[in-house]
Amino acid sequence: TEDGCSVSFDNLVVATGSGYPMPFDGDNVFDATSSEDMIAATSVLENATTACVVGAGSVGIEVASEIAATFPHIQLSIVSSSKLFLERSVPDAHKYVNEYFSGFSNVTLVMGERLMSYENNVVTTDAGTEVKAE
Repeated sequence: TEDGCSVSFDNLVVATGSGYPMPFDGDNVFDATSSEDMIAATSVLENATTACVVGAGSVGIEVASEIAATFPHIQLSIVSSSKLFLERSVPDAHKYVNEYFSGFSNVTLVMGERLMSYENNVVTTDAGTEVKAE
């Protein structure tokens, strides 16, 4: 550490977060890897009626879960190119996350479709699905 202390351990796990390229930008596009963006998103979500989370990995699930529970007035869509939540995780993970989101009447799942464009507050997938996202 900076003050000269040392910490012994048997195993070390470094989980400092991730960074992803942002294929789209705009006033209402937020990067879940930035705390500043998440604070800004919260204030925007208070007045929104629709939202879209792209990604069904651990970060996408965490963000979607917070939106679904905190803002029940928002119609939330989760779009993922994967057909499974937490695709790289243990086999039962998808089942548990899917059951969790099925308990929210304000959540729509768009699984197995890749995000292709975002224009005029509409997300369009490679299958032609359009999702409104304020």
